[in-house]
Amino acid sequence: MIWSESDKLAYLVRLPWTIVPQEGDDPGDLVVTCAEIPAAIGTGSNERELERSFWEALRVALRSHLREGDPIPLPRRVRQTLPWERDAGTVTPVAGRVVMTPGARTMAEPSSGALTGGIDTGESELVQRNMALA
Repeated sequence: MIWSESDKLAYLVRLPWTIVPQEGDDPGDLVVTCAEIPAAIGTGSNERELERSFWEALRVALRSHLREGDPIPLPRRVRQTLPWERDAGTVTPVAGRVVMTPGARTMAEPSSGALTGGIDTGESELVQRNMALA
């Protein structure tokens, strides 16, 4: 499975995050933080505002971790390997074409999927191979 950013975010938001109530600056202010993701701070004057604010802050913080490639501190009750990290280790077979050319010249043609490389044999050789991307 290929995990998009929105798939990863949806998965992460459902984890059992540790939500910690905090004291607000003014009486009646409600504040919560996430023990694992300190940047996720929710505030509000009532529970509905607080809940909406917290989940939005958590999504923003997690999205930032994903986009920057930063490690995500997971709740203790969660496996320490995220599903897309496990999936990344799988090998996907791909058909590709390798062309050996004279003069030891090397060339890549990513748009066509053909890779060309050179061996100084004086004549060209076409080799069809199955390659695996890890």
